[in-house]
Amino acid sequence: HKAGVMPKRVGHLLASTEGARLRLVHAGTLLRMFQEFQAMPELSASDPEALRRHLPELFREEGRLIEATQLLPALKRVCAGLESETYATAINNIQQTSDFIERRLLDRFQEAAGDEDLATMRACALPLVRYFNGGASLHNLYFNAIVMPKLLSAGGGGAGGASAQDMLSRMFGAIHQVCAKEFGVIRAAFPRDSVMRVTRMLVQRIFNDPAFGIQSRVDDVLTPPAPAEPLPLSDFLDVLCMVHEKTTALVEMLMEHCNPNANATSGDDDADEKAADFELRAVDSDSDDDGPGG
Repeated sequence: HKAGVMPKRVGHLLASTEGARLRLVHAGTLLRMFQEFQAMPELSASDPEALRRHLPELFREEGRLIEATQLLPALKRVCAGLESETYATAINNIQQTSDFIERRLLDRFQEAAGDEDLATMRACALPLVRYFNGGASLHNLYFNAIVMPKLLSAGGGGAGGASAQDMLSRMFGAIHQVCAKEFGVIRAAFPRDSVMRVTRMLVQRIFNDPAFGIQSRVDDVLTPPAPAEPLPLSDFLDVLCMVHEKTTALVEMLMEHCNPNANATSGDDDADEKAADFELRAVDSDSDDDGPGG
């Protein structure tokens, strides 16, 4: 019993010493980076070429995008404790660099979505959700620039001569088709702990969005704005019955996809984030410095 005590104590001491050493190394890296940002001219993310020229090497290299992203939160925490004008340049430059890197990740996510490259979408989504305001900009991009155009183009709008029933039937069909695909994209491309949140947001947009939401489309048909004539009572009732039938089927599909078991994803987000660096490096090996935002 006593023979095993000393090795355990030595092991604990070594682990504690190594942890302290790593914290010192990390602190030294942060200090060196902060001093570099302070020594730069004042930068702006609106001029990405000028910003890229002055950035430290870590933040310039596309293949080290994830590594750079992981360092930003610590640098921003350092800035949060500084109010002196002495450090205003560093504080501004770190924030501008953060905006620049977020834009690069968003551009790469959108480009990958156009290519249906789920691996690269996930590699970008992981740091965007973890380090940039909970992924708020990513969610806006996903819904406004990726999902909404698909729904608008698939829905076809109000084609001339089409009956109210035909128009709504096409709309429900388009929503069903797009959502069935996008729910799979959400499960594959977004971090596991945000899948349900993004799924709920998509459902809310499906019903409430003023551009393509079910509520506004149905209201436009049932109570058409002037100078269109109101629907005859028989057509009005037919539309109500059709909306009830289609909505019921759509809700059943949505419930199926919103089931936590259906949304379960394999793997671990931390492991996936480590793999994300390799995913982005692989992309960069094909296109060097052609990445979005550059």
